[in-house]
Amino acid sequence: MKILSIMDSLLKLGVHVSGKQYELLKWRLSPEGKKYYTRQENKEFYKSLKKGNLDIVDAIRKEKQERINKLKQQLMKIVIVLFCLCIAGCYTIPETKTWDVNSLKDSERTFRIKEQTIKVDGKWESVKFDEGWYIVSQDHIKTFNENQDDLISVLTQLKERKKYEMFAGGTGVLVLLLFTVLRRRKDG
Repeated sequence: MKILSIMDSLLKLGVHVSGKQYELLKWRLSPEGKKYYTRQENKEFYKSLKKGNLDIVDAIRKEKQERINKLKQQLMKIVIVLFCLCIAGCYTIPETKTWDVNSLKDSERTFRIKEQTIKVDGKWESVKFDEGWYIVSQDHIKTFNENQDDLISVLTQLKERKKYEMFAGGTGVLVLLLFTVLRRRKDG
């Protein structure tokens, strides 16, 4: 369905797609193609993280976060309805949880920084950080990236399901309308 709408749009723009280009476009939009490009993106993410090129890491994280935000906006209505139903049907008083902070390893801790001497472009400098700067482990960044991938996958699946449900609902309304019109003609 997507391929046909894209092809139709391209034809309206006067763009002609050859057979090989059509197959490539079809593969690129397939689930296998999406997995391939997600793997390529993750390979570049981890390679850049290992080399210390944080500009690419930050750019990939930002792009993924933008995709997540778009998907969340598209699905916000469903989430609000489900949340309200969950609150109405399953409300319980939460228990107080005590956290064992002594069990954390250094790689699991987050450190807040305000003024530190750090190495910037090969020189040690004293840098004053504004509010909101923290140091986390590389594992935290990897986990954050994997969580973004999982969230994108789930939100995309919910978006696809919503399209099918809307189509089925619209078809059902049309069938009911058709039966109503036919019944009135028959009775009238």
